[in-house]
Amino acid sequence: GTANSSTFLRGDGSWAAAGSTNASDLTSGTLGVDRLPNLQPLYGDGADGNVTVSGTTTLSQDAYYADLTVSGTLVTAGFRVFVSGTLSGSGTIRSNGGSSSSINGGVAVGAQVFAASGAGAASTTTGGAQASALTNRLGGSGGAGGNGTAGNNGGAAQTATAQSASTGSTNLMRDPFAVRNGQAIGNASTRLAGGTGGSSGGGDGTNSGGGGGAGGGIVYLAARAITFTGTVEAIGGNGATRTTGNVGGGGGGGGGVVVVHTGSATQTFTTNVAGGTGGAGVGTGTPGDNGTAGTAVVFTGVK
Repeated sequence: GTANSSTFLRGDGSWAAAGSTNASDLTSGTLGVDRLPNLQPLYGDGADGNVTVSGTTTLSQDAYYADLTVSGTLVTAGFRVFVSGTLSGSGTIRSNGGSSSSINGGVAVGAQVFAASGAGAASTTTGGAQASALTNRLGGSGGAGGNGTAGNNGGAAQTATAQSASTGSTNLMRDPFAVRNGQAIGNASTRLAGGTGGSSGGGDGTNSGGGGGAGGGIVYLAARAITFTGTVEAIGGNGATRTTGNVGGGGGGGGGVVVVHTGSATQTFTTNVAGGTGGAGVGTGTPGDNGTAGTAVVFTGVK
């Protein structure tokens, strides 16, 4: 078709009658959420159709839903979620760091669209290990490991390192499009990360301390309308508590990042970006520290 006095070209490439705009739209300068599909491609094209998650579903690529109902658990696993229609349900959408239950560190959220979160540090019978450094992070820091005996101290806390000011720093959280793209400003090879891992606890010369929890990942969710009453979370993993000896507990992983973008005017769901809990000390050992909280930002009324 061609433009004339009675038609106009919509954002989705289709033609519409000029009279399809309401007088109220013109007065307020905005359109209702139900009228947004023709204006704003932010929420995807709904190519994956209507989906209901009732058990546990783990993404293996970015998801472009039409309507999405989450009554179970949707694990984003480093990918993004777009909903062109309505997100409903009362379940959980998450990208949590793995907890440690032994001497091994918690498993990080793997690198996909976003960089991997920080893995928890593994422990030995001597001093605890510091978790690996994590750059370009937007989440929290992992906790220090608890002390064992005979000078076998826990690993020091690993402070998360944010971007430099020239690539956006932590102010990227104020820009949903930056997080949506998954990378620091001006550097396509620098992907954004969630929280750092927790450090491990010190041993007693015979027994190993607790492993550290992994940092939480990043959840990016863009849904045109949201009635969802569940939880969107990126929680740090817990540090381990050992059962024998005089050893320190593992440090908790840093909390991750949640960014939600919606045309709905009010927030109906909860967010959780808590750091993981440090493991308890055993015998004369001391507990690991908790990870620090990450960051959650919800942009409502985006039309």
